[in-house]
This record gives sequence, C-alpha cells and structure tokens, in this order.
Amino acid sequence: MRHADIAAPIKGLSTDSLRHQVPPPVPKVERVRATA
Repeated sequence: MRHADIAAPIKGLSTDSLRHQVPPPVPKVERVRATA
C-alpha cells in the first residue's frame, strides 16, 4: 500500500522533472504563473 502510494508520486515527479529538464526554464515559469 505504502509502496504504491510512494511509487505513484515518485513516478509522476520523475516524469515532470525529466520533462522540465529537457526544455528551458521558461515553460516552468509559465506553468507556475498559470497555477498562480
């Protein structure tokens, strides 16, 4: 149970990290602005 709970968020964070690492930091700022 705990493993799945941790694995899911870690997988999502890993994908987000890789996606944000490939492009420049511009999209990251845009995303934060959209959230705010």
